[in-house]
Amino acid sequence: MNMSIFEGYSTGIFPLDPEAIKIYLDYENGLVDHNTYEDILLDKSRYLVELQSKLGFTYISDPQLLWRNLLEPIYYLKGVKKYNPVNLGGDIIYSIRIVDDVRYFHGLINEFIFEELRKTTGKWKITILGPYTFYNLIANSIINRENVIREIYSGLLDEIIESGYDAVDIHEPIFASSSDIDRNLLKRIYRNLDVYDIDFNIYTYDADTSIYIGLFSQFNIKGFSIDTRYIDIWRIYPVPIDKIIVGYIDSSDIYIEDPVKAINNLRKLSKRIRFKIIGISFNKSPHILPYKEFIEKLRVLGLILKEVAR
Repeated sequence: MNMSIFEGYSTGIFPLDPEAIKIYLDYENGLVDHNTYEDILLDKSRYLVELQSKLGFTYISDPQLLWRNLLEPIYYLKGVKKYNPVNLGGDIIYSIRIVDDVRYFHGLINEFIFEELRKTTGKWKITILGPYTFYNLIANSIINRENVIREIYSGLLDEIIESGYDAVDIHEPIFASSSDIDRNLLKRIYRNLDVYDIDFNIYTYDADTSIYIGLFSQFNIKGFSIDTRYIDIWRIYPVPIDKIIVGYIDSSDIYIEDPVKAINNLRKLSKRIRFKIIGISFNKSPHILPYKEFIEKLRVLGLILKEVAR
């Protein structure tokens, strides 16, 4: 029987280095103009893209340095207003109120990405907030929230595919903070993804969410992540999904992981359960990490991938 194929990559929004943080604060305070701000973040992004390529990552994760959180572009849509801040997995995301008919406008994503970076070789992916979490962040209870989700995510995904991405990481932090998951609603929302020819990976974290793997396997989903802080990999059982993503690199702790331990455990996992693909990744968006530790963790991830893929 064939061994599993190993993949390695980051996910989510990357942290800013000290220089970029200063430029961001200066920009917010009107001390530098928009072009200067974007030029510096483009240079920072270019370095992070080149580093991922050198480390041999299977996909280049767009660093998304222009994003403050995974809902950032949506706040700029007509009819959408920020409401109250919500803490989801250590990330402050604003709930929203719908104050008018919401229409996605083409070109929104391009305002928040550096399209010129993807002229480099390799496969690319981008991270967005999951539609089920977004549904629960809409404060209005009397509107048809499913219609709002359909309008926004169809436009968002059409533009992501048009921009040349090969995969989308969908982060669903609501699964850790809610024990009342509406499975019928989830099915209706995720059936909307069936029409898209792109790889979707579901990232859940800050809890043992392995009970949902079977549910997500019913949809147009390529991979499902597990947070190894909460799920012992020796408790992972065979599931009907092509790719299991092991969130071994912890985005919530500056501790640098032991690559030798990870390499041994991943090899044993591959022998015990014949997943088609085993991905190695961060457990959630790493933008809350200090930049120095983030770079060290990226290098550890690259080392792990190099060894297990031998």
